[in-house]
Amino acid sequence: MHNASTPPATPTATPCHPNVLVVEDDPLYRTLYTASVARICPQARIEQACDDAEARARFAAGDIDIVVMDLHMPVLDGAAWLAELKADPRNAELAILVISAFDELAVRVHRAAYPNVFTFPKPLRTDEFERAIRQAVSLIRVTRPQHIPRTGGDMLVDKGHLGLYVSDDPAVQRAVGDQFVLLVPHLVEELRRRICADDFRGVIDSSLDAQAAASVIGAHRAARLAHRLQIAARAQDRTVVASLHQLLAAALHEYADALAAA
Repeated sequence: MHNASTPPATPTATPCHPNVLVVEDDPLYRTLYTASVARICPQARIEQACDDAEARARFAAGDIDIVVMDLHMPVLDGAAWLAELKADPRNAELAILVISAFDELAVRVHRAAYPNVFTFPKPLRTDEFERAIRQAVSLIRVTRPQHIPRTGGDMLVDKGHLGLYVSDDPAVQRAVGDQFVLLVPHLVEELRRRICADDFRGVIDSSLDAQAAASVIGAHRAARLAHRLQIAARAQDRTVVASLHQLLAAALHEYADALAAA
């Protein structure tokens, strides 16, 4: 068990890109913790969660090395989740930074004497938080390789396009990619609704939106299909429009999945 005054340990093996999960329901604190981690450890990949379901889903989906969590949240019993995490032997190396404005909750964590757990009171002192983040990184024993074999998602995503037309900053690419992933279901549903209503003018407008989004992010096949959909909608060919919508939806979802996996 560590506390905020624990001096930093001597680094052992530090992963190239530690995965950090920030769990906080207050958007102000969530932004503060995320920005602090990004400043202290620029190479970190940071996920965010604001409630119990999102925290559990993001933890299960990624190989998380460090969790930064508020102990007391309206929709998450932090102490119970902490106990659950530390009860799983697969999380033996997991470092957790626990932040609490409630002394009694912090005492519960302290008495449990979990390994690799750091506790902080609110308001958070940035110097103590920085020391703990650096120590948490130093405790991670598994070093990830610098060059990771390209997955199917990596091969589908046009990295060159992102570098030229979005940004050469991977963090910005990631942020724009995340927005595209969130946008795709809305684009697909809006097109479906307008097709069902035989609103061809609306189909043209929505397919223009889809083409613009796909062009920005480098989803070239989706952009071409969106253009073809506009042509079919202008001809008011409902059969072709419906067929192209299915192809476009599949292409958009495929690229969104590739971005999420890359």
